[in-house]
Amino acid sequence: MNNGQKEDFRCPICGPQVRLEWVGERRVETLMDHVCDPNGDGSIQDMYQCPIENCPAREWQFDPFGDAYFVGDWENRHSLISIDDLAIDKNFAPFGSIRRRTNVENDKKGVKGTFLCIWPKWYTLNWGLEIEWKYSADEWGKIQKRWLKFKGLRRTKDGGCTLDNGVFNTIWRHLAWFRSCRKDFFENPDSFHSIHTLHDFFKPLPTYEKRRWRKFCHWVVVEFYPKTAQKLISAMARHINHCEKEIARIDLVIKELEEKEMRQELSLLLTDRSNMNYRKRELEKTVQI
Repeated sequence: MNNGQKEDFRCPICGPQVRLEWVGERRVETLMDHVCDPNGDGSIQDMYQCPIENCPAREWQFDPFGDAYFVGDWENRHSLISIDDLAIDKNFAPFGSIRRRTNVENDKKGVKGTFLCIWPKWYTLNWGLEIEWKYSADEWGKIQKRWLKFKGLRRTKDGGCTLDNGVFNTIWRHLAWFRSCRKDFFENPDSFHSIHTLHDFFKPLPTYEKRRWRKFCHWVVVEFYPKTAQKLISAMARHINHCEKEIARIDLVIKELEEKEMRQELSLLLTDRSNMNYRKRELEKTVQI
């Protein structure tokens, strides 16, 4: 038994000024217990309760994760829905708990969820786009960061909608990969790997490419990132020049080693020369975008 306060929890209804008091230990089935051992007896957890007698939250006790367990009069209880309405920001989890943070991040308690939902007028396509807010919060429910997430929607036969993991997500992932490669290129513009990877986005599509999402992504990259293409061409030219100088240097060293019959060192240099020739050929093939 612990006779002191363990967690600095505050009442979700009274507000952050009222600290929950430790009321002892109790065997409960937490979410972790339910997942790891669903047929077990649960675990012993410290429990916390609001000290204000007339507070509706006093009908509940909270474990160290912030999950609520009913301990009041079952016949005269507040329903979970009414409890959520009474709680600050409609978030019935103690201030300072993990559950209050996850209620904001996952369940959008007290914050705006959907930013915009678009369904085209030509319903025969059966697809739409939803833009929703994603949040990063702390244990007190305060928003630390927010950003927009795009989700594709598809109509179902019964008139509803479901997530579509098709064209929208494919386009989004492809362009996200492009932005990542572009960032790597600007951080290390003389890297052969970053040059070669980024060039794949700019090079003309083959004639057999019929996928519309791929053509759309290529159009976006070429039309909206012309300066990146010019910097890429300049980096290719510099790298070709560097390869030519390295090949010339290696040829001189190889000539000296052949005269001295140093076979082991000669083998390593021949490998380096082959690698440089490969890079030079690849860059020469792709220097024109």
